[in-house]
Amino acid sequence: LENCDGAGKGSPGIDCKTPLSTAYMGHKLSGAPVFASLPMFSPVGLEDVDGTNAGHDNSSAYDPLDRISLEQCTGNSWCDEGRPERFRALLKIEPESGKTFHGSIAAQINVRVA
Repeated sequence: LENCDGAGKGSPGIDCKTPLSTAYMGHKLSGAPVFASLPMFSPVGLEDVDGTNAGHDNSSAYDPLDRISLEQCTGNSWCDEGRPERFRALLKIEPESGKTFHGSIAAQINVRVA
């Protein structure tokens, strides 16, 4: 868990002030406010939502859907075909060796605008 309240050893983690159910990506982008999440901020693909958000700084962490209006696109083939399967994680594993030979996962990249 992150040391967001500063009570533990070391400094607070980099994810303490991120929106809930997101991962901070700014450490790879010169500190930019960039976060990765599941598409449409959906927690459906998370096995443990509480564990994912455990340790967040409750004074600054927030549910991004409480602050924005987000709508899925509709009305054309790119938007309508393959949903919701398009966002499903997929791994193909060779049964004899146990090696993964194909995989895909959907992700959403978010930027905080002040």
